[in-house]
Amino acid sequence: MAASNATPIVAKLRALRGRIRAIQLGYSTLMFVLFSAAMVVGSFLLDWLFHLPIEARRGLLIIMLGTMAWGGHRFFVRPFKVPLDDESLALLVQRSRPAYGDDLITALQFQRKIADPGETESRELMAAAAAGFQQRYAREDFRRAVSGRGLARPALQALVVVLLLGAYASFLPQHARIWFARSILLADLEWPPDTQLEVTIANADQFRHEEPRPGFHEYWVPEGAVVRVETRAIGKVPSSVRLIKYDLPRSDDPNPIVIELGAAPEGALFEYRFGRVAESFEFYVVGGDDEDEKPYFRINVRTAPRVDSLEVNCDYPDYVNEAGKEDRRGVREYNVVGPKGSRIEMLFRSSTELQEFAIILDEKEDAPLILQPAPGDPRLFVWRFELEDDHFYSYRLIGANGAPSREAPNFNIAAQPDLPPEIAIRMPDLSMLEVSPRATLPLEFLVSDDYRVGTVSYLWDHDAQGDFQAGHELTAEEILPGDDQRARHVFAALELAGFPGPEGSPGLVAGNKLLLALEATDTRRTRSDPEPNRVRYPSLITLNVREAVEIERELMRGQVRIKDIVQRVEDGVVAAREELTAMLGGGEETSFDPELVHALISRHAIMASGMGEAERAFLRVFDGYLYNRLAPSNLTENLIVASIADHRSSGDAHLEVIARVVPAAAAGIDETEAMGKLATIMNIMLAIGRTDVLAIDGALKSCLDAADVEERGRRLGEASRAQQAMHEHLLLLLDKMEAWEDFQDIVQGLKDIIDLEKGLWDRTKKIAK
Repeated sequence: MAASNATPIVAKLRALRGRIRAIQLGYSTLMFVLFSAAMVVGSFLLDWLFHLPIEARRGLLIIMLGTMAWGGHRFFVRPFKVPLDDESLALLVQRSRPAYGDDLITALQFQRKIADPGETESRELMAAAAAGFQQRYAREDFRRAVSGRGLARPALQALVVVLLLGAYASFLPQHARIWFARSILLADLEWPPDTQLEVTIANADQFRHEEPRPGFHEYWVPEGAVVRVETRAIGKVPSSVRLIKYDLPRSDDPNPIVIELGAAPEGALFEYRFGRVAESFEFYVVGGDDEDEKPYFRINVRTAPRVDSLEVNCDYPDYVNEAGKEDRRGVREYNVVGPKGSRIEMLFRSSTELQEFAIILDEKEDAPLILQPAPGDPRLFVWRFELEDDHFYSYRLIGANGAPSREAPNFNIAAQPDLPPEIAIRMPDLSMLEVSPRATLPLEFLVSDDYRVGTVSYLWDHDAQGDFQAGHELTAEEILPGDDQRARHVFAALELAGFPGPEGSPGLVAGNKLLLALEATDTRRTRSDPEPNRVRYPSLITLNVREAVEIERELMRGQVRIKDIVQRVEDGVVAAREELTAMLGGGEETSFDPELVHALISRHAIMASGMGEAERAFLRVFDGYLYNRLAPSNLTENLIVASIADHRSSGDAHLEVIARVVPAAAAGIDETEAMGKLATIMNIMLAIGRTDVLAIDGALKSCLDAADVEERGRRLGEASRAQQAMHEHLLLLLDKMEAWEDFQDIVQGLKDIIDLEKGLWDRTKKIAK
């Protein structure tokens, strides 16, 4: 009975609880809408104002989703976690109805006590009191304790926000789509600029027009036409726009022409006229923040057909070396020049499709060469031929519309002949030599060709009455290796003992003559010239075979002058030492005279020149003895082998080779032998010219640059010691040369006695007969 009386109160409180939850839900929804709208507007403004990159938009989307998740929890989860029990609701009702006092909360308490089996108070009294309360609140609506008027303001705000966003999206749906695509889908779209330029060709109906792809417009206009360009600004109108023009082909002129246009009186229209166009071009217009190249226009001027481009590929023949093949493909050159035998491919590209492309060779108008367009490319015409002779050519074009070309070109075709090789002799330095039958002849020369050296040979014969009947093609050992195929350094050593004598005699003897010719070829082989170029050195090398004693007498005559030169150098060193000793005698800075030092340097330069002259003169004597084997010995053979090997490995001048091989053999020189004496003299000469002279010159020149008196004195002392060494070497050299002359006198006397005895024996045999 008590429980029955309390039920209406509980039901009224339950209805109040439902109203509270409904109001709370409405409020949370409105606040979440405002909150979300603020996030959307903020995201939109940030991206619209700053054109955020995709990384920033991705981060902003994460922040938006996280913040909205927090807002969902704040407005939909947390408020509904607050408990709304009957006592709290009863207190809420009592606060809104102060006249009730504590009756409502008391009635709820009596209801619990009546239902409690352990309650000791009178259930009848509590039930009667609850029934009284029921009658008292029978007509009361507890839901009026809570008002929904607080939702009006947020509802109005949410409505305004939703309407504004809806209106913006309706009027500018492109912005809404771009924001959604950029900020939510993270798509790569661009915001429309504040200024949008609509560019059109005002007189486009006069020309053929195509749009091969969106934003790219191509027009074909006749030469001399006027092209009117109109640019209308939508949105924010700039004070001027810029027309960016490129002449075609753009590869020829990559820098654009910029034309600035002012607005028409109405302020939004910009106009420009291309008058009497003659060449094709491209352009687009930019202005305000509309800086892209769309729309892009290409104006093709329809002129008489012409050759727009030419590519020449020259496939050189095999005889051309690799270095000569560089940069010979893809060149643009109407005048064709190349080695004879080259395979030429000329690729002409016409400005338009043609009815005919004719090559007129050597002004033969009645027999033109008609070229056909390349498969798949109607504007490409290929002319292939082998370069054999010189010609001149022109071409004639007839366009697809029947118009002939205006060009009247005349170009050359030049076949460069493969020039024969050239031979430059370095050894021997004379065209006529006196040689012994056992001589080794050093033969050194350079062979060069405009493209590639082929074979190198020497030919020999005993007279010059006919062609050379015998020859020898030099081997790889005799032709020094090198990177340049156009030049070859050759060094051969001819052993005369291996040559037969005239008329089949077994070998060369005194009185014979041997003629040598040097010959070289290149690698030319073409259709018209199947044989390579062959060249022979214009002068022959004549070898007069003589007895060793006769050659030795000739060499002895040249030695007197060498000794005189060395003696003059020795006298100059003595005088220079006296001058330098005088300079060192003072020991004071005032005694140093730069002019005297310069004079000493000049004096030593003259002495160095004299020693060089003596070296070269003595080298002829040395070589005469060495390579003619006038003083046969182990040293002779070793020096011949060493000099040949050095020549072939280094390619240096002969004097430099001798300067290396003679000192290397110094430890094994026997001065009792003729060759040992000559090697000793040569070694001393080389030491003077390559050590003493350089030491003196360096010390004197460094003296001029010395910073103080002490340093200057030290340098002059070095020069003095070097002079002393040079003087000692010169005295030694003169002694050795004197001993060599004495040796020759003795040897020559013995040879004279032997010759006299031989002559007497020959006369005795004749008398006996």
